[in-house]
Amino acid sequence: MIGSNIPQWLVNIRYDSSLDYCFNVDHPFRIGKKSFVFYPYDFDVKQIEPFRLELLRKGFELEWYPYSEYGKGTYKIVIRDGFEKYESFKEDFEKIEAIVKGNEEYWKWRHRRDK
Repeated sequence: MIGSNIPQWLVNIRYDSSLDYCFNVDHPFRIGKKSFVFYPYDFDVKQIEPFRLELLRKGFELEWYPYSEYGKGTYKIVIRDGFEKYESFKEDFEKIEAIVKGNEEYWKWRHRRDK
């Protein structure tokens, strides 16, 4: 799930300047069988429409949210296979939330330790 089997075309988005969209694919996760979610910190909203159109050509749908499990400073972008239902991702998102909570606890502990 975490970073596993993320397709190369998705990873290459941050490097391919020939595209109409180019941004960091931060914290990528596979959800369901053919869908993905990632959480970029810096995202130009003007790039959403060209990205959405490219995904439609590949058979995916795009959902984006100006908030995420990581906090208000992080977007949530879901790339959903056209045939997968959102309800099937619930268990995967529960795992992601647990990972995020564990990450927050680690940094709180690290901050206390380093004082």
